[in-house]
Amino acid sequence: MLSWQVGRVKITRIVEMDLPVPASVIPQATAAELRKLAWLYPHFVSEDDSTLNLSVHALLVEAPGLKLVVDTCVGNDRPREITGGEPLATPFLQHLGEAGWSRDGVDAVVCTHLHVDHVGWNTMLENGKWVPTFPKARYLIGRIRGCWIETGRQACARPSGFTPPTTPETRAPAPSDSDIRVR
Repeated sequence: MLSWQVGRVKITRIVEMDLPVPASVIPQATAAELRKLAWLYPHFVSEDDSTLNLSVHALLVEAPGLKLVVDTCVGNDRPREITGGEPLATPFLQHLGEAGWSRDGVDAVVCTHLHVDHVGWNTMLENGKWVPTFPKARYLIGRIRGCWIETGRQACARPSGFTPPTTPETRAPAPSDSDIRVR
């Protein structure tokens, strides 16, 4: 678990999974473009430029009086294309606890965007029902990305492959502005 301190703010990375994918899944990730970014090698791009090593992780941000989670990964119990159609069974919540955090202790969840690898732990399967993973948290989603949830229908452009982050059995997070200052 990687942590770093920025002034009075502690940031901890909780990795759900490392995901090697063919570089061809991102058309702009040509060998010529990747080689312009030397810092990507060898951790994020294979030496032959054919594989990108993606990290699916959440960031825990702890500041005086505030605990927030940035992006909630893929989540368990959901078959997703990104996981080969198989549901995950990761120790994400255990790692959260090992970092000294509890589900009830999270004040806010920031969803940078609504791809499945950023919203999966917004809800979790508990006793056969989807419930908020962080029941006391306020969910912050940018207005443009959150307008589908706010209106309950497609009222704005949404990304290809978009899947709402909650199921009908759970409350939808309230969209909020996504500019957040942590001091």
